[in-house]
Amino acid sequence: MTANDSKMIVLTDEILKQGLSKNGGYSRKQLDLLGIEGFPKGWKQSLLGQTFSVELIEQFIALKNQHLS
Repeated sequence: MTANDSKMIVLTDEILKQGLSKNGGYSRKQLDLLGIEGFPKGWKQSLLGQTFSVELIEQFIALKNQHLS
């Protein structure tokens, strides 16, 4: 267990932008991490302001270009 496991942060638009792929999109795996199924209308707005673990957000950002390979 790392020190980041217990830290929580509020999801912001800036964090979502960090997770964008070089093509300007998100993968299904990224949205699954955040508890979103598929790409429903309004999914970004529904997530903004919610609290997630630092570890989960780091995973979300790390996946940003993996679906392009």
